[in-house]
Amino acid sequence: MPVVVTIRELEDWYRQGRYDDLINLNPSLVEIPVDISAEEVLARVNLLQAWSLHQKKEYWPAEVAFAALATRFFVDTFVGDSARRGLAHALFQQDKMEEGRRVLEEIRPGIERSNARLNELLRDVFAGRPIPVEEVLQAVAHALGDTPYRIIHGHVLNNAAWILFQARHREEAKPYLPILQGLIEMALGIYDQTKAQPNHIASCSFRAATIFFESGWFKGALTLIDESISAWEKALQGKEDPAFRRNLQGAEEFRLKILAQETF
Repeated sequence: MPVVVTIRELEDWYRQGRYDDLINLNPSLVEIPVDISAEEVLARVNLLQAWSLHQKKEYWPAEVAFAALATRFFVDTFVGDSARRGLAHALFQQDKMEEGRRVLEEIRPGIERSNARLNELLRDVFAGRPIPVEEVLQAVAHALGDTPYRIIHGHVLNNAAWILFQARHREEAKPYLPILQGLIEMALGIYDQTKAQPNHIASCSFRAATIFFESGWFKGALTLIDESISAWEKALQGKEDPAFRRNLQGAEEFRLKILAQETF
């Protein structure tokens, strides 16, 4: 007889990084509690599946899944709000900037909207477009003052540090370069305290190692890249993921680059 799972258990799967298990789950195996309708339960399952696709960087299928939920649920509902945030992220990751901005306008102000906006600015900085540095700093200030911290607060600090780092050769970003190491280490601290998924810790540690390396702090960079490698290995335990495997290989190659420094 098939094992029935609860929504709470599925949320634990997501926090544990069991993205493939969620994506492949048959929704009929999910328990319907007495205080939630079957429609709401199915929607929450679909939402977790959409976010799992996003975490695996399968942005087109994630876009389709988020868009379907955003069409069915209003913005002032849990599913509708989360689906719009996910849809904005998926669109920005595919450089569908205008579509992403239209969705972003529907999202209520708050830390989640700030993170989606920073995702947009990441695409802008990679494309060489201007970025509003003051807005990035405001997002940082808001995240630091908005307690208690959740994983998404780590995302904001992580993305803000990476935006400023990628813009490091621009005059408007140069005054803030001395804070990048501390900023991204605070992101890692929040990830640690909130028990973020290994892929978040691995990616952030890789970014931190890159920032330390470019600053000439090679010992710190080595420590951080070792943390990234360890986290990617943890993310791959018991399940193979091509994107995670590529990221692990990239981290291992970067470790060799750090070790090759004559001043190390």
